[in-house]
Amino acid sequence: MPERPTLVLEGEKPNGTARVLHTVLNEKLDEAPWKAKPVQALSNRTVRLLITDRDEWVDVVVGTNGTVDVRSSAPDTKPQVTVALDMKTLPVILGIPLWHKLPALWEKGGKKLLTDLAGRRVRVRGLLSHPAIVIRVLQILGVPPGTVG
Repeated sequence: MPERPTLVLEGEKPNGTARVLHTVLNEKLDEAPWKAKPVQALSNRTVRLLITDRDEWVDVVVGTNGTVDVRSSAPDTKPQVTVALDMKTLPVILGIPLWHKLPALWEKGGKKLLTDLAGRRVRVRGLLSHPAIVIRVLQILGVPPGTVG
């Protein structure tokens, strides 16, 4: 099993979303050490969370050396996948249940995500060109069975 990634919260004044995401990622990696593997699979990849009602974004940049940089509204980052959603929809992404370490989209939280995708409350740029990245992100942020989100 790969060792636990090091998370770095970048910038002098990280935005609120970056602070929340940094904390949540640390908790997710602590509660389920196996999540280090999907993080490692995202080496040299960047995922952007664009919070539409706050006009801010967070880039999660996974390096080759096991570090994960959480960057606030950095203008020079080039994400492979961008997830656009409002702040009240963020908990939906963080509460997707997992089934055998994969996102259980048929469960309560998963159905909500599919409904939000269909209703365009959540938009994912790069979903078709990088589906594996999206699945790994949901694995990392998902809630293992028997745990409270």
